[in-house]
Amino acid sequence: MNMLIRGFLWALVLGNLLFFLWYDLSVQPSSLGFEPESKPKKEKEESVIENRKNEPTSRELRTYELKNDSGKLSKEEEWRGRQDRLNCHVPVGYPKGPPKLKRLTKICNNLLLFSISCVITDKRKCDQCVPPNGEEDWANAMTKRFQEGEQRTRQERRRELEQIIQNRLTLSSIEDEGIVIFTINAGYTYLFMNWVCGLEALHIAENIRSTTIVVATDEESEQLVRLMGFQVVRGDWLDIKIPKEAAEEFALGAHRFVVALQIVYTFDLIDMGYNVLQQDTDIVWLKDVRSYFYDTFDDVEMPCDGRVDNVGPGNSGFIHIRSNCKTR
Repeated sequence: MNMLIRGFLWALVLGNLLFFLWYDLSVQPSSLGFEPESKPKKEKEESVIENRKNEPTSRELRTYELKNDSGKLSKEEEWRGRQDRLNCHVPVGYPKGPPKLKRLTKICNNLLLFSISCVITDKRKCDQCVPPNGEEDWANAMTKRFQEGEQRTRQERRRELEQIIQNRLTLSSIEDEGIVIFTINAGYTYLFMNWVCGLEALHIAENIRSTTIVVATDEESEQLVRLMGFQVVRGDWLDIKIPKEAAEEFALGAHRFVVALQIVYTFDLIDMGYNVLQQDTDIVWLKDVRSYFYDTFDDVEMPCDGRVDNVGPGNSGFIHIRSNCKTR
């Protein structure tokens, strides 16, 4: 038995070494002492490679994409990068879908945090307490209405997002650049303004308007955000009256709808092949945090609050998600 385990471990180590060796050699032909046998003869007018004095790193070779004079990705390269994401395959052994509700113990064991008074017993399972299958008719009806509205408007939402991205935003790299997304109502606009003013005061993220989409739930917040130069989509397709005031408590009032819309639009962008930096409006930046994610390859990244209670340790107020077959 011990010999079998040792053999397995040695095979695992050897496999990893061979993979990294193959990876380095495949992205850096010069490391073998020769150049590729042939290079494309046709010069592309959109190319921005000029006078490379130093050998590019493996990451530069892997993530380089052609740009036109405006700095925006060419349509061909953008389509190709997104297709690579959309056509990927889930690794062997990776779950093929989201976990069942019964596995989300932090939700099932703390339903009161979500204003659900149902008590789980041996006969009443978690999914029998949570809408749309719970005990409170109003919550079930509201949840079903939301789900039906999301499915009914999905194609229309994504067409609108695609038009904004293609015509209004400027992403420097499909591989690295993420679309920043906020969801606000009138009650949260002062926090959004604080975030923008903080960027301008520190002279950071000066192109933030070219990579950001704001989901507004009412006309007042939409007008303000547009005046500040940001791209806006409206979240009023719900046909549910969303209060303009800021919520008094977590998961109450406008907060539940703002969070739900944030999740929906993040899901849209991820499924469309775009990376997303999703954040709450009460976050401020001291540096341009977008550059941090250029050199990371994790599927999902979020802050750690250093707490291990029922709502920790992850802080969902700031999440970076890479679009791939696992996150979709």
